[in-house]
Amino acid sequence: MNVFARCDFEENIDIAHVIPYNNVHNTRKEVQFVKAVNVTVRVDEETKREFDAFCENVGMNITTAFNMFMRAVLRTRELPFPVTDIESQEYSRKTTLARGREAFRKAQEQAVINGTSNMTLDEINDLIAACNQERQ
Repeated sequence: MNVFARCDFEENIDIAHVIPYNNVHNTRKEVQFVKAVNVTVRVDEETKREFDAFCENVGMNITTAFNMFMRAVLRTRELPFPVTDIESQEYSRKTTLARGREAFRKAQEQAVINGTSNMTLDEINDLIAACNQERQ
């Protein structure tokens, strides 16, 4: 099948008249494309150079990559990576540290109750190995 195309450029919309032709049918379809606009992104030179090389390695250019990114974001309604503000990151870090300290404190209390608070790490590992041998 041969395809012939003719484009008429209007002020806000590009209209492409796509004419598929074969021996059986001669039909004409009209497809509308939204006018493309420029988007400017400022990045440091090294980042741009590395991204350009990556895009070339996967067979596309930066424009195609950004179009794919924007369409994916709009399709899923989320960014393809987690984004948090600095305050949230600091809260998360503090919360994680507090939970870790609390777990360690509880483990120490349980060790006192079990009478194992004065054991060395080697003694604890030997006890674990002995328990594992008994189970087998």
